[in-house]
Amino acid sequence: MMKIPILAATVVLTAAALSGCCSCRESTGERVFPRTEITYSSGGGVSGLSTGYTITEDRHVLKWSGNAAEVKKVDTVGQVPEPKYRDMLEDVYNLHPDTIRQMETGNMTVALVITANDVTYRYQWAGLYYRDDAVPENVRPLRNVVWDVLRPYYEEASRQ
Repeated sequence: MMKIPILAATVVLTAAALSGCCSCRESTGERVFPRTEITYSSGGGVSGLSTGYTITEDRHVLKWSGNAAEVKKVDTVGQVPEPKYRDMLEDVYNLHPDTIRQMETGNMTVALVITANDVTYRYQWAGLYYRDDAVPENVRPLRNVVWDVLRPYYEEASRQ
């Protein structure tokens, strides 16, 4: 007979604890994202050199260059402000990167790579990362979210 009240109390306490956690998360309005690193680059051609940008999980923006075997130069060119970074992640994950398919090669190839925890999503197409005209329609919204964040760093580097 004593088992029923103990079981009922356990169920009530467990439900209260779980709903408490959910309500705290809902009340903040904050969505929890996986650890995310985003790299956007282009390269190939005769030289095999690549250049690009990486947004690290701590919001640093790295500009780098090198070849497939070795990155030769890395510079930290800024840090994405927290609100802009959260907005970018919100947009990226709302586009469901796991459902987008884009693998194409060319002499010069653009690569957009999103690493979320231990899962990597890779999209590539012929062209240069700073050119809008070559971006395939199926990956354009995702690329635009990332490029909107990276463009100011690219433009600043281009002026120097």
